[in-house]
Amino acid sequence: MRNRIDGISYVVQGSQVTTNAVEVRNEYAWNGYFDGNDASNGSSVHDGMAVLRIGCKSWMNMGPQWADVNTSTFAWMVGCDAGQSAAFDEDTQSTGFSTTGGGTLYLYDCTSRVNLHDLHIGTGSTAYRDQCEFAVITNSGTSSTYTQT
Repeated sequence: MRNRIDGISYVVQGSQVTTNAVEVRNEYAWNGYFDGNDASNGSSVHDGMAVLRIGCKSWMNMGPQWADVNTSTFAWMVGCDAGQSAAFDEDTQSTGFSTTGGGTLYLYDCTSRVNLHDLHIGTGSTAYRDQCEFAVITNSGTSSTYTQT
């Protein structure tokens, strides 16, 4: 995929109807190169929506590879791989997995490579992880491990 902004972005606009999504083996790359900012993601969920991602890969997007944001937003990711971010800012935009603004992530068997931050958890957000390969976790929210059963 190569889009002007996010590859896939689930956002409530106007209708106030939330959507739940399933993404299986999707690949998101090279999104946001014409946007002019470092906030374009491979895939993002907003506004209290939920997503299940299985075996997805994301790399060279101009922002966090995945950004799941806002209160009550929920993402469960299994076997997902975040490659290098193309974000220029040396802040939390150069990250593999990100949740901010009250979102919740469950990450199982996920990897992040060659990013300034592998996992970013913003204030009010929570991330649970099991069998993940993350070298750098930035955390102003809640981070915990869990055991997938």
